[in-house]
Amino acid sequence: MKQWIQWGRMRARFAVVLAVLALGADVVEAQRVGGRPRIGSRPRPAPLPPQPAALKRELRYVQLPLAFESYPFTSFVTSSVGLGPGSSTSWSSLGFGSRVSLRLTPLFMATFDVTSSVLGGPIASGSAELGLRAQRGGWDQRVRPFADIRYGYVRTANSSFGTYDDPFLGGSFVNGFQYSDGWGGVAGGGLSIGLGTRWFMTTGVHATRADMRSYQVTGSTPPGDGRYRLDAVRVLVGFTYNPVRAIASLSQPAR
Repeated sequence: MKQWIQWGRMRARFAVVLAVLALGADVVEAQRVGGRPRIGSRPRPAPLPPQPAALKRELRYVQLPLAFESYPFTSFVTSSVGLGPGSSTSWSSLGFGSRVSLRLTPLFMATFDVTSSVLGGPIASGSAELGLRAQRGGWDQRVRPFADIRYGYVRTANSSFGTYDDPFLGGSFVNGFQYSDGWGGVAGGGLSIGLGTRWFMTTGVHATRADMRSYQVTGSTPPGDGRYRLDAVRVLVGFTYNPVRAIASLSQPAR
């Protein structure tokens, strides 16, 4: 009887040793694979490796080289001779201008301006100006300073086109000329303020000087053979539209 009891105890001890060994193997395997999943639960997938930089792409906007601007401006004009009814030598007027610009390099762009000033003052004037603009900063910066220099053709005419014999309009061509033309330069600068991806607000101050020659229609001979100087200071606020193109590119800032 004692032998059977001892034999039973030995079998129980042997079973306990086997259970401990089996449990230890499971623990080691669970530690090796990051934890044993619970029964009935789905194992978590392993995280993906880091994505190569060459495959990481995003959408960005690229500014096209052409831009279009429209701007009203106020001119403070000074003439070396009296012009228009009353022989005025200084006055202010309201005008409008349009600009097309073509970017040549990240810093410089070619510009073409057409202006017209017809409200206020004794004469109406217009100009066509070709020039260069230097603008610092990337196109995606909100505030960008710029400097302009242009040269162009200027034409003026008396605001009143009446003659001495006109019973309705009346008036006269002071100093004996109806219109003038000449060539001059423009220089100035300002700020371009971003309003979004495509729109910008432009503020600036420009100084102009033109050497003019008047053409006599009736009356006395213009003083100084009809030659005079026309100076002005323009203060403008305008809006620029710059088309953009959306492209998928590497994750880096646009230039």
